[in-house]
Amino acid sequence: MSESVLSVIPADPHWQPAPDAGKHAAALVLELVSASTDGTEADPDDVELDVDRHDAIAAVDCGQNLMRIGCPH
Repeated sequence: MSESVLSVIPADPHWQPAPDAGKHAAALVLELVSASTDGTEADPDDVELDVDRHDAIAAVDCGQNLMRIGCPH
């Protein structure tokens, strides 16, 4: 089975939301992905949700399908 990964990365590499804001965003994402298109509710336990914070600028890759990292500048 394949999986979908959503990474939310701010445009400013030095900015991070406050921990409470990160928890609020995670709860909102969980609510959005738990609802199905036919009006029924999906089981939130079927959704894996990780909130990662980095102390320094870090490369965040998509896993095995990463082909290259480039810079537009």
